Amino acid sequence: MSLKRKKGFNIATKSHQAKLLHNGVDFAKTKLFFNQVVQLYFRLVDKHPDGGDIAPNKGGGWRFYEALTIGDNPKYFIPSE
Repeated sequence: MSLKRKKGFNIATKSHQAKLLHNGVDFAKTKLFFNQVVQLYFRLVDKHPDGGDIAPNKGGGWRFYEALTIGDNPKYFIPSE
C-alpha cells in the first residue's frame, strides 16, 4: 500500500542505517538450535503431509504444525538447551 498525495501535505520518508556490532559473540549455538528446529519441522511435514492440504483458516497449513509443537499440550517438543 503506497501513500497517496494529499493537497497541502508532504510525504516525508526517513531511513536510518545502523551497524550491528557482535564483538565476541559466538553464533554457533544459535545456528545449531535453528538447524534443529528446522529439522524438526521438516520431520513433522514428512510425518504429517496432510496438514499442508488443509486451509489455514480451518487449522491447516502452518497452523497445523504449530499446534503440534506449541501450546498447552504439544505432541512434539521444540529442541532447547
